[in-house]
Amino acid sequence: MITQLVRSLPLHKQVQDAIIEMIRSKKLPDNRLKSEEELASILNVSRATIREALHQLRAKGVITKRHGKGNYVHLSALDTRFRVDVYNDFLDLIDNAGYKPSLSQTDWQTQLIKAPATSRLDLPGDTEVIAFQRIYYANDDPAIYVAVQIPKPYILNTPINKQIYSSLKAFVEEYCHRDIAHSIDWLKGTCNVDIATVFQIPTDTPMLAWDQVYFGLEDEKICFSEIFFNPRYMDLSVLVKM
Repeated sequence: MITQLVRSLPLHKQVQDAIIEMIRSKKLPDNRLKSEEELASILNVSRATIREALHQLRAKGVITKRHGKGNYVHLSALDTRFRVDVYNDFLDLIDNAGYKPSLSQTDWQTQLIKAPATSRLDLPGDTEVIAFQRIYYANDDPAIYVAVQIPKPYILNTPINKQIYSSLKAFVEEYCHRDIAHSIDWLKGTCNVDIATVFQIPTDTPMLAWDQVYFGLEDEKICFSEIFFNPRYMDLSVLVKM
């Protein structure tokens, strides 16, 4: 039984949810969806809306289209948690894994730039930066620790302490007046006594981390973050399309 569509959500999102419900029913012959025309009839929407929903689901790896064969479905893609290829917002990442997400942020302070930001941003060690930390929680336990450094010349408005933005991108765009085009992330394994203490795990516990640099529209390096993931919670995954 397919859930009746509710018009309060964007229609293509409702259709995605309805198709996911079909997939989770495990009643699709040969692991394939019905044709676009049949789906449009079942859900009482246009074929254009069906195509948009299928496009979004293919981008997430939930559906694979094969010419002449149809759309195959992948419950494995739906059941895999902590997919950083789908959720680049950490609150969404934690929420999708079934935890209650929350966020705290320290007051910002001015300091000299610290490694590895010096090499990632190609700046000398006497560069002043605005620095602060963001901690993302899963069920009130620290799950992700983000140490942010932004070169002070890029800060055009003085940040307001105690004001927490849901994403670092929104913070940078507000106070640096820069449009963020993309980030590049470098993954690494590490042990860090200070971060392990925050995560309340043994200090010699290996953990996944990455260095992240935000780039603007003119390909300038704007912001550096060093991000640590609590291994008690964060089993990060990536789906790679073949």
